[in-house]
Amino acid sequence: MVSRDRGQGIKPSLMNPPKIDPAGQEWRSMTVNSEATLETYRLSSHATREETRHVLDRALSETDQQSLEGQALAYLIGRLDEIDAGETPSSSQNE
Repeated sequence: MVSRDRGQGIKPSLMNPPKIDPAGQEWRSMTVNSEATLETYRLSSHATREETRHVLDRALSETDQQSLEGQALAYLIGRLDEIDAGETPSSSQNE
């Protein structure tokens, strides 16, 4: 017997933004699973992306940026910037 989840077919971009506590441990999971985080971020809505960036920026400001955690956060934030920059249309790109 296969159970079906009602939310199974819902795309992440249609869901409400997550309520992540910067003081919590969720951001650590995001850095450890960075490839999954990046893929989820690509599919997310604008509101979800803003919330994710807010949490990660705040966690970075509260973390020693020279530590491994700080470096992992900075790397992940940089990758998110790349995703956002890639989605910004550039008029000179096709010239």
